[in-house]
Amino acid sequence: LLLTTSPPPPSSPKKETGDPLRSSTGKRPSLHPTTINAISEALLRRATKTKEDTTKMRIDMRIDGIDPHEVAFAAGQIAMDAIQRRKDAVMKDDQDENMIFNREEGGTIAGRVVGVVMRFPDLERLLVERVRGCAWVAKYKEYDSFGVLESECLKEEMDKEMILREECRERIMMDPLFRMNRAECVLALFLSSVELPQMEALGQTLPGGSTVDFIDQDRLDVLSPS
Repeated sequence: LLLTTSPPPPSSPKKETGDPLRSSTGKRPSLHPTTINAISEALLRRATKTKEDTTKMRIDMRIDGIDPHEVAFAAGQIAMDAIQRRKDAVMKDDQDENMIFNREEGGTIAGRVVGVVMRFPDLERLLVERVRGCAWVAKYKEYDSFGVLESECLKEEMDKEMILREECRERIMMDPLFRMNRAECVLALFLSSVELPQMEALGQTLPGGSTVDFIDQDRLDVLSPS
């Protein structure tokens, strides 16, 4: 008795995922969006009053007696959560696994978030100084595009620190775009005034480099005047 069998069905082609061009060139994803999201989350965390919730670590260097280690740890955790959310999104959408940050990239993101959060007071002060010194921002009322209140830039209001801090806190909580713009600007200032000079002095580079390529040229000219 001759037994015959049907030929096996043709195998399905392997599903291609992600960006073929990015995969073929080896180009890595930008670290900036995830970093900015984490800094924005840190701004929100700082603006949220947590006196009733003792489970959240404080993240405001302006608090008298605050332990810098507590702030650094909280900022690092925010960064790691942002990195994990990106990884989960990549896996959920069946994207190219090359879009997941490697260890060095993740460390760079975390270092930047911690560096910015630990310097929030200085970076925000510098941000206000740069915006206050630009005539077209005042003329066209473009304060929001920098995540800065107009009242922060008015000399007659500068001595009302606690009032300004409360106004800014409320705006950061209620306006995600304002908060994101502020996050972008303080990151840009950190990269240009802290990270890049340090890397150049050491003759080193970080993944993706330290170039500020995530904001428009008009804002960049204000933040980094020649």
